[in-house]
Amino acid sequence: MYWNFNDRTHILIVEDEPVKPLRIQNLLDPEWAGTTTVLNGQSALRELRKAWKWDLVILDFMLPDISGLEICRRLRELHSLFELPVLMLTASGRNEDAVAAFSAGANDFLAKPFHSSELQARVRTLLHMKQSVVKRIHTELAFLQAQLKPHFLFNTLNSIASLSESDLERMKELVAEFGSYLRESFSFNNLEPLTSMQRELQLVRSYLHIEKTRFGDRLKVHYDVPEYLPYRIPPLTLQPIVETSIRQGILKRIEGGEIGIRIQVEPYDVIVQVWDNGAGLTQEQWTSLLSCDIEGVGLKNINRRLKQMFGSGMLILQKAGEGATVEIRMPKMPVG
Repeated sequence: MYWNFNDRTHILIVEDEPVKPLRIQNLLDPEWAGTTTVLNGQSALRELRKAWKWDLVILDFMLPDISGLEICRRLRELHSLFELPVLMLTASGRNEDAVAAFSAGANDFLAKPFHSSELQARVRTLLHMKQSVVKRIHTELAFLQAQLKPHFLFNTLNSIASLSESDLERMKELVAEFGSYLRESFSFNNLEPLTSMQRELQLVRSYLHIEKTRFGDRLKVHYDVPEYLPYRIPPLTLQPIVETSIRQGILKRIEGGEIGIRIQVEPYDVIVQVWDNGAGLTQEQWTSLLSCDIEGVGLKNINRRLKQMFGSGMLILQKAGEGATVEIRMPKMPVG
């Protein structure tokens, strides 16, 4: 069973002669294959910074500035054979060129001139492999949804029960936020690779409102977020980071502390920061959190997803005893 072409694929063609990409484009069905062409290595590297955008790269062995082999090597530093497949094209059918291409990280190798059916078959095979990875990611996201901590549910329900005897208005408010949190946590949108930042922030706001109700003056919350944020982010990214800041930082102090969400929009990137002034962790403790899954959804999984999609994970800025800032830098990914 091959790729379900109900969704249009996005293929990057890197060829130094303008006529050749047109031939490749004509061999691929425009109904399911959207193609973009660049004519040199530098342009290819710029496009490949947006790896989340591409399903397949068709890459010429020889380019005027940077070789296809070098581009492939750089790509493999960030993305595996399965995450972003590469089909290498060459005018030579020499065995040593094929060996070099596979050693650099190409998935497949095709000598020119090639028959249209051969190109189509290889493209379909690589896209089918990519689809298998997409399905795995969906399965993983469904698993992450199921990681909602039972103790958080029970503690929230206990808070609701307690408020029902002392403050009905606050109880109603907490029930509404809890309902919003559950809706966002179990939304089918979370099974997609990306969700809107507004939706992700709504989940965090609901979570922090619930925790603020539970811990009162021990938890102070700040937002420094643009009103207009028409961008996307991997789902279930921020709330586990916020939870870690509260559990491992703020609540380690008897008096509690402050936590903030800060978002900056730059010309090409969006920077998201979660900061706190809690007890702080050592570098070794942060390394441990990023290498295991003890924190609910698991910072390890989040960090790995960020690296796979954008080439870099979470940046930890901290001093033990002085709080921490967790920073995520992502390319601008417009909604729609």
